[in-house]
Amino acid sequence: PGEYKFVFTLLDKLQFNDRIFVDYKGTHYIYRVIGTSIVAPNDLTVLNQGSENILTLITCTPVGTSSKRLIIRAQQIVPTPPDDAKVDKSVTLPAQASGPLPSSNSSFWHDLRALF
Repeated sequence: PGEYKFVFTLLDKLQFNDRIFVDYKGTHYIYRVIGTSIVAPNDLTVLNQGSENILTLITCTPVGTSSKRLIIRAQQIVPTPPDDAKVDKSVTLPAQASGPLPSSNSSFWHDLRALF
């Protein structure tokens, strides 16, 4: 709920080499889409971080369902990342979740309709 509830609705329209613009704490970032994929909701490998400045966007697909996840990966191009950018690799995530993720549960609207 809220004013940003539809922000990723058209994420599936992004294609290879499209640009993504992000303003964060006064800095304007530009990313170039380098890949898209669809994964199971419990596949957490997409959250693993490498040593590059990569933006990973995740949303449910098809829109309005929680059956799969659409993953968009984009490389930072502005500002140019320093060659010696340090990334903390000490945190690793499991490849698969052991149970359903909270977002895999039925939607608020589904639960609300079930009440009536």
